[in-house]
Amino acid sequence: MKKEEINKLKKAGKAVYSTLKKALDIVEPGMKIIDICNKLEENIIKEGAIPAFPVNISINWIAAHYTSPLFDNSLIPRNSLVKIDVGAHVDGYIADAAITINFNPEYEKLTQITLKALKTAIAKFRPNTNLSTIGNMISSVIKSSGYVPISNLTGHKITRYNLHAGKNVPNVPSFMLGKIEKNEVYAIEPFATDGKGWVIEGPPGYIYRLRSTRQIKNNKKLNNILRLLWINFKSLPFSERWLPKIIETDEHKTK
Repeated sequence: MKKEEINKLKKAGKAVYSTLKKALDIVEPGMKIIDICNKLEENIIKEGAIPAFPVNISINWIAAHYTSPLFDNSLIPRNSLVKIDVGAHVDGYIADAAITINFNPEYEKLTQITLKALKTAIAKFRPNTNLSTIGNMISSVIKSSGYVPISNLTGHKITRYNLHAGKNVPNVPSFMLGKIEKNEVYAIEPFATDGKGWVIEGPPGYIYRLRSTRQIKNNKKLNNILRLLWINFKSLPFSERWLPKIIETDEHKTK
């Protein structure tokens, strides 16, 4: 990996670190989720990066991938377990990390054992290590405290402008083939639960991704939106909250 690429990854990583630190400082029960999303995304930009995906704020039994839609009135509940997932990129080079903020003493042990699983995986995450070995380690740490690793959520390899680049980092014993290779980038994502150990799909979410830039016949307005989506996000996820500002900025440019 070239020095320039490493520097861009480091800058993205610093933006993520700063943003998660800000989350620890500002998130409190009673806050609007949409306000937190907006403040954290603004912080990424302030740090000289761009959000690689909408800030995810997933509460209690929602394991991952909730972000506020436009006009969201939902609040951080009292006694809740709040997962905040942040991504930033610099020229497509992505950093992705998350924290858990616990407002319920009942879940402190669960929070700490998941953090221990993450630290254990990081300590052994080296080139030529089997990804299945990392999954075994994560699973062993979580099970040692009486909790269950979530089997159908995984970490993932990251490449330029691609959050999920083929290889996965399992949280359970797996026959998954593949080794960690030099110059690869990964997000390691242990999930632990006091439930059954898998997640199910919830209602439709509010995170979107452009799958095709194919033009639509006789629809200039929609084709212009497709153009803006590609210019701003490429294949990365985005939020509907971001669209009014992007469209307004483009309209000012074309006047």
